Amino acid sequence: MKKKLAAILAVATVLGCVGCSKSEETTKKKKKTTKKTTAEETEETDEPSDSETEGPSDESSETSAVTDTSQSETSVEKAQLVVTHDAHRVENRLQRTFLQYGAIDPNADTDYGVRLNTVTLDADLPLMFLKNVPDMLDSLRMEYDRRAENFYELEKAGAELTDYSDRISTYICRSDDEIVSFVLAQSLTDPVTGNLESQMSMNFYYEDGQFIYQFHVILDNEALKAYLTEHYDKHYVLDDTFTAIDENRLEFGILYDGIYIPSIDAKVPFLGNEQFLNPEYFGKTPDYYSMLLDAEGKLTWDFDGDDQMEELSVTQTAPTELTISYKGKDISFDTKNVPDFDEFYVMPQAQYVVFSDEGTYLLFSVNSDEDDSHYFLVFRLEKDLWVYKSVYDAAITDASNPYEIVLDGYEEVLGICGTRVYGSFMEGMFIPNTEYQEVFSGPYQVKEDLSGETYDYLSGEPKGEEVIPKGAKISICWYWPNEEKIVVKVLDPDENKTHYVLLKVDGTKIAGMSTQEALEGVIYAG
Repeated sequence: MKKKLAAILAVATVLGCVGCSKSEETTKKKKKTTKKTTAEETEETDEPSDSETEGPSDESSETSAVTDTSQSETSVEKAQLVVTHDAHRVENRLQRTFLQYGAIDPNADTDYGVRLNTVTLDADLPLMFLKNVPDMLDSLRMEYDRRAENFYELEKAGAELTDYSDRISTYICRSDDEIVSFVLAQSLTDPVTGNLESQMSMNFYYEDGQFIYQFHVILDNEALKAYLTEHYDKHYVLDDTFTAIDENRLEFGILYDGIYIPSIDAKVPFLGNEQFLNPEYFGKTPDYYSMLLDAEGKLTWDFDGDDQMEELSVTQTAPTELTISYKGKDISFDTKNVPDFDEFYVMPQAQYVVFSDEGTYLLFSVNSDEDDSHYFLVFRLEKDLWVYKSVYDAAITDASNPYEIVLDGYEEVLGICGTRVYGSFMEGMFIPNTEYQEVFSGPYQVKEDLSGETYDYLSGEPKGEEVIPKGAKISICWYWPNEEKIVVKVLDPDENKTHYVLLKVDGTKIAGMSTQEALEGVIYAG
């Protein structure tokens, strides 16, 4: 990729070798010489204490409308791919780094009230990545500190402020004792350079940390380009992608059944493309795992464990209708058997089939045309039929681990979205694994003194009364729905001077005041 952002230059020498060695032998895997730190199974970082709580109360009594298709069942040719479940899952948790400072711009001319300009670092990175490339987060922090200091000087001088945000999100393709693979997307907003986007991938063997190069997985670059031309040319400009392929520096993730190219949101399945994808990298899975549907809502896989491949296809056949095609049957779902349907369109990058001890589930994300809200539907495979189970008013952030699925859900408090970890979805009912939601919302400027308690981040305990003074800048970090409390971070351009305060909330009130009375800069408060 031509554009590598300044914030990741510190790891360019480590990652720049990705697929750049055309002259290396394209022989069997593990014949590489590049050394990487051995990836080790990681543990959770310190965070507020968590425990299981009661889950949502969605009903799941609806049934499916099933019709036999006129055509006979499509026979899927038994592929070279053999699905095994002898890999072992390796936990690869994400670490969220959220640094922020903001201030009201006295020179801003907006149509929607007072606005806070900001400098932000919002990085969602896997711990295993940070172990392998420890300089990356330090580089991002140094860049944030530099910009925050400059921002504060402009604020003190009463000069025109600006917006700067650096956001990095991670999609984990797989994490097991054979291969660890994830892709990172970085979005950079800067008043000088403008908006920039880039992707980075990390594919390596778990056992020894050695990197997996493009030429190990993709055996014929021209055949890959032909596939992308056929399936993605109408939706994306492929010139940059083709240049990266030709130069053996394509950023891609390794799935259990193919590869994922983040720059064009393309899943390239192994089945049907055996002539250019190396079968050594596909088919071996843990006991429980998730699969990604392709851009057309299709997946060919061994769904029922009979060592035969089956085809699954999900299509939107009407404004309020989905049709699931499986084993020669079309199963239709509309407002009659899914009463929560409204006018919707399908969201990309969020369609999963989840395999676990509790069954096989389809998680299908949609976006409401009515109010532009995100939600997803849960279906379960029961005796060769996909049965609707429940709906969740949330977006799927990460489904790579079926027992710790991460969801983003809307809350009435300040109109914020909070991220929460769920698991144990027996019969399609997700149970929260944490009492709290991570929020990362703000900044806001305090309009009146707010009474609360100093909060110890490490112990998760309050440490005495504190008043956040008028004029302070805060961001929201955690929200406890059952206890109606939030933890806010009192901001300072020097990150070492920030601290946390626990505040009570009640509906749209914070510390006994309405959000409009308490805070400046709240645009979408309830």
